[in-house]
Order: sequence, then structure tokens, then C-alpha cells
Amino acid sequence: MNDKLKKLLSVCFWVLLWIYYSSYAVIVYWDSAHYYSYIPIIEGKVSIQEWDIVRGPVFPYLLYFIKKIFGSNNFSLVIVTFISYAIMIIFVKLILDKLADSISDKKAKFLFYCVTMVLIVINPILFGYYHALLTEFVALTLTIVSCYIAWKWIYFDCSKNILKAIGYTLFFVIGVLFSWFLKQPYVAVTLFPMLIAIVISVFVNFNLINFIYQIATIILCVFTLSTSIGAWNSYLDKSGLDLNTNRNVVSNFGSQLAGSSKNVERYSDEKQEKFEKTYLTNSKLSKEEKEIITKKLNGKTNYMAFKIINPNGYCDDIVVYDIGNRTSISVVQGASIVFKLTKAYPTDVIEGYVTGYLLLSDVYNRTEDTDTWPIGINKTFDLDANYENMTIGSNIINPKSSIFPMTDELYNGVKGLEVYYNPPIIFQSVLDRDKDFFHRMYSITMLLLPFLFVASLLFRIVNRKKLKEFEKREYDLLIMLLGFSIMNACVYVFTGSCIDRYQSPALIPMTLSYMIYIKKIGFFVKNKIKKDDYESVETI
Repeated sequence: MNDKLKKLLSVCFWVLLWIYYSSYAVIVYWDSAHYYSYIPIIEGKVSIQEWDIVRGPVFPYLLYFIKKIFGSNNFSLVIVTFISYAIMIIFVKLILDKLADSISDKKAKFLFYCVTMVLIVINPILFGYYHALLTEFVALTLTIVSCYIAWKWIYFDCSKNILKAIGYTLFFVIGVLFSWFLKQPYVAVTLFPMLIAIVISVFVNFNLINFIYQIATIILCVFTLSTSIGAWNSYLDKSGLDLNTNRNVVSNFGSQLAGSSKNVERYSDEKQEKFEKTYLTNSKLSKEEKEIITKKLNGKTNYMAFKIINPNGYCDDIVVYDIGNRTSISVVQGASIVFKLTKAYPTDVIEGYVTGYLLLSDVYNRTEDTDTWPIGINKTFDLDANYENMTIGSNIINPKSSIFPMTDELYNGVKGLEVYYNPPIIFQSVLDRDKDFFHRMYSITMLLLPFLFVASLLFRIVNRKKLKEFEKREYDLLIMLLGFSIMNACVYVFTGSCIDRYQSPALIPMTLSYMIYIKKIGFFVKNKIKKDDYESVETI
């Protein structure tokens, strides 16, 4: 294929992609309107005291700059989200370019590119998240950029190019900061690929100077992040905001850790009042714990109480922590509860986390019973189960208003973003037809994810001396992509936030992982056929 034809095909691809992408509006959800309400604060029209501390500054400022540069309309959102989408496509291609180097057959190489791109472009879940005015469209792109750069970082020798070494470090430092203040859990999209790259590098490309440089990069990331969090919190505190509320994600992390286990039940305010009436005679409380409750009743402190449930559903113990003027127990206290539970009845604790993972995987359905742990769960295996992957991801398919139902107050702040879109029937039919397939593929992929990760790790270790150089790098990439996906899932399983939308950054890494395995299977079959043909000739 000559260069002119390649350029023509490339131009046609981007033109068609834009037509396809821009045929759909960006959907404004309740959370979108909440983010949009920060713009008047940034503009100085509303007091900073109205800032809800659960939100970081990155996304509100992104919306502010979109409004400032492109105007407050839906098409401006389409342009910006498409830029993010295009960056994601470019980095996917960069990865495919590296993977396709080992494919000598031009038709097979072209097919490899086409199938991978089609699986990404026509995935209604992925397409829908890029058309949702939420933090996901930023996190999805940052994930694939981080994975690619971290993959290259594995083989980088810092002593050979100081400027490049500084560039890598700056990327990870800025990426960690940016993703944290985009949405706290999304710090994983930069942090996890970096950590995985360092671990792989130690085993496959160990260099003492490199290792010191990598550790220094981690330390710099942690120092910069902790300093920035402190500075941001100090600014909010001086502005008169109360940081000791349940809207503070960081301060509530300890309670989330403890409450993620089905064997832990936190006392609600109503149950706590009832509990306090008989606490002096409660045999499950220690003398120190009773003193904490007494101090609370005298208005001198506050506490948080947890009921420890055994596998039979009965209360084994009650744990009380003095939290003073805070709203949560510490991370150490939360982790200690989990460790004690795991030691006491490991099978039950593991079963609880597996249940959370299956809920995150859209294999278990949610129910109306929100009193059960961690929220209502129907433990019936169902590949058609879904949650926000359907209500937000695939919500883009049918033509409708770009404003999701919300309160009048929120609507008034975003009504200028409302349009009624009606994309070509061919686009609608493709996305609608593929909807069930991709929802089931998400569940199947999540079910296979831990096994594929372990298999990739074992193949890389066991065959390390037999593998060719390009095969080693492929396995390193697989470990990177699958490792990030499983670690990202674990963040939400171990904090009890098992919402499928939060696993969306892993959609592209998981898709690429499957394509790498399909490529490997194709190589195996091709070599097997060649070997059989050779042996049959020898026999004749």
C-alpha cells in the first residue's frame, strides 16, 4: 500500500469517525449538572462556600474553560469529548503498531487493526461514556495513555537520556495529580500502570540506577500529591468549608474499607440511639469502649460503632472507635477490622468480596432491598444483569433530549446544553444491535480477567528463556493491561463501591488484551498447520 493511499484512507477514517461521533449529542446527567453548578463559583458569581468538597477542581475547571473558549452549548461539548476520543484512538493505534510488527502477513495485519478498532468504535458502552458529561471520558483516555507510556517506561534506561527521564517523571507526577483531582478513585489510572511498570522492570530489565530513579519518581508523586491535597484542603478550610463531613472521600476511606465486608454492619444514627440505651450492660463492649460512649453522651467526643457478623448471621462482637470531630475511623482502623475478620472467618469474607466483584461485573443484579450488604444484591447468575453500563453507557443509542431527567433547580443551570438529536438510522441500528453483545462481553471479560492475568504472568515467567523479544514485550503489555484492570476492580470491591461505571477505564485495556490473545492463538494455529504440512511431506 503506497503512502498516498495510506494518507487517503487515514483522512477518510477520521472524517467518517467525526460524522459518526458528532451525530450524537453529549448527554447531561444529574452529576453533570452538579459539576456545571461549580462554574458560577469559578467565575466569582457564587461564594466558594457553596463548593461541595466531594468534587475535585479539575472537571469543574475543564467545563469552565470549555464554556469560556467554545461557548455554553452542546456542540462545544461534542468537540471537546471528541478530542479526548481521538487521543484515545491515536494511542490505541500506537499500541497496535507495536503489536503488528510481528505480523508478516499484510492481510492478517490489516484484519488485526480493523477488528480491534471496530470493537472499540462500535462498542455502545464505550461510545456512551464518551458522550456522557461525566469524568469517565477523561479517565478512559488517560488510562490508555498511561498504559502505553508505562509500557515504554519498562525498557527505558534513564542514564542514556536525562531529558526523557525527566519527561517520564513529569508525566507520572502530573498524571497522578490530574487524575486525583479529576475524581479521587481515578488516581489509579496513572498510578497503577506506573507501579506495574516498575515491578515488571525489576524482573526483566533490572538496573540499579534505573530502580533508584523509579523509586524517586514514586516518592515525588506521593510527595506532590500529599502536598497538593493539603494545599487544596487548606484553601477550602480557610474559605469556610467544613471538611469533616461524610462528603470528604479521603477522611471516610477507613469506614469504606471496613464497611466493604458483608461481615461488618455500621450502626446508623437511629440504631446508635437504641444501642446507647443499653450499652452499659452490653457484654460485647470493653471498659474502654463504654467510656468512649459515655464521653459522647456527655458531649465530649463522638464515636463510630461496627457490628461484627459471623457466618451464621449473628453478632460476634461490637467495635467502637473514638473519632473525635472526624466523620470516619482511620484507614489503619478500617484495615485492622478487615484483617481480624479475614483471620476469624476467611471463607465468608472472601465470599463477600467475590459477591462484590460479580456485582461489579454485571453478573449479579441489584435489587430494591437497600438494607442488605453492601446494597441490594440478587445472587443469581445472569449475563443480562446491568446497572450504569446500561443507564449511562448505552443510554446514548435512542434519539432523545440531551438532558437526563433532573430537578428544576439543576435543569435551570444546564438548559442551554439541551438539544434533540436524531442520528442516521444506520448508526442507531449498529449500536442497538450490538448492545446486548457488548454488555455480555463485559461480564464475560470480567469473569475471565483474574484467570487471564494469572495465565499471562505464568506464561511470562515459565517461558522467559524461550520467548522471542517481541513475545516478551507482548506479555509485559498483557500483564500491564490485565494487571491495571484487575487492580482497578479491586479498588471498588474493597471499598464497597461496586458500580460498573467505575470499571469503565478498564474497557479498552481489556479489549486490547483479548485482541493480543486472539493474535497469539492465530499464530499458534498458523504454526501448527505449517508444522503438520511439513510432517506430512516428510512422511510421504
